[in-house]
Amino acid sequence: MTTIIIVVLFLAVAAYLYKDSKKSKAPAPTAKPFPCVIEGSIDAPPMDERVKALAIEAQSKGITITGDYAKDVAAQGGEMYLAGSFRFDFDDNGNVRGDSWMKIFSDVKYPITGSMAADGTLGMDCSVEGAIINIRGRVIDGKLTNGRMFKSWLPHIGGVLNGVIK
Repeated sequence: MTTIIIVVLFLAVAAYLYKDSKKSKAPAPTAKPFPCVIEGSIDAPPMDERVKALAIEAQSKGITITGDYAKDVAAQGGEMYLAGSFRFDFDDNGNVRGDSWMKIFSDVKYPITGSMAADGTLGMDCSVEGAIINIRGRVIDGKLTNGRMFKSWLPHIGGVLNGVIK
């Protein structure tokens, strides 16, 4: 009888501890990713995305794709991606400030507008001679992840942001 009481008591304590361990624990508060400065390059997207963009543009222009990438690029008048460099400067509230810019295929610094949310999500734009370039991505654990920029009117044409947070 004593053994049964001990076993029941043991099972009750084990069940209580198991149930208690399953309670959700509040995540530890994390620091906002700003203020900060992110600088880096705008590079070509992966080849499969470039081929897709080339095909979409060719179709819209009535150009036949040959399958020879170099020839198809030449027929289009150039690659179908954006490249250059950037600098994003965020204030204490995550808003873009001061010396924030993008250079796309030139040395012209086009101004950036927008902000970074408290969770690190980028929501910014750049006006390049009146054409809007959308800038997206996220800062997680001090690193820029999934950084992309693309033409708002031709979302299949864009570039990859590779940046360092300072």
